[in-house]
Amino acid sequence: MRSRIEESYDARALRLGRATDGLAPSVGFNARVLSAIVREQVGWWSAVTPLAGRVLPLLVVLVLLASAAAWHAASGTQQALAVPYGSVEVDW
Repeated sequence: MRSRIEESYDARALRLGRATDGLAPSVGFNARVLSAIVREQVGWWSAVTPLAGRVLPLLVVLVLLASAAAWHAASGTQQALAVPYGSVEVDW
């Protein structure tokens, strides 16, 4: 017999498949799983988490756009305020 390192994936899958042919779920396994799912409490957090995957990227983009708009507005304001400080008026 070859070592497990030299064994091909197909041969290993067949060997493991034959070794697990007799395995089956225990009696009542499906009923226990379904009852555990039914008992699971559904709260407000279970409604929030699926929405977060869709809404969060949109909110990130909106925050970036708002930050860029605020920076642009602030730089324009600074330029407008800089003009009077650079000029000198002379009264005759």
